[in-house]
Amino acid sequence: MPAAEATKLLTRHLWHEGDVALLEAAAGRLGVLVPPITGI
Repeated sequence: MPAAEATKLLTRHLWHEGDVALLEAAAGRLGVLVPPITGI
């Protein structure tokens, strides 16, 4: 995912279906561990 696209996803006020999956996939490629969502 290009940096500009990732920045756009992270800074938007309204998230669309699939945005979280895109960011988690990008984080996985970078080796970043994404903790599970709890308390929602």
